[in-house]
Amino acid sequence: MGNSYEVIISLPAQRDVLEIIQYYETVRLGLSDEFLLSFEETLNFLSTHPNIYTKVYNEFHQAFMNTFQYAIFFKISEMEKEVEAVGVFHTSRNTEIWKKRIKLFE
Repeated sequence: MGNSYEVIISLPAQRDVLEIIQYYETVRLGLSDEFLLSFEETLNFLSTHPNIYTKVYNEFHQAFMNTFQYAIFFKISEMEKEVEAVGVFHTSRNTEIWKKRIKLFE
């Protein structure tokens, strides 16, 4: 696809996903697989439509996952046609947590 962006998942975002997966495996067998599927679907949509998501802080956007109450925080590089996920946080968490993470990537 000519209009798609490369999606990069930062190491901190990878750690977020790993923690979420580990937690969901303790809740119900297979729930982590459902989370991963939803995460991948959101990333796939992000790769083709990153600019539809609202900016939440400076140049950073958030994409809400459909099935789970998590948001992927990311920035877009138009020049490099990249989307970099910098964090994956539950929507009920204090906003200062994701703001602190985002500041690491400014």
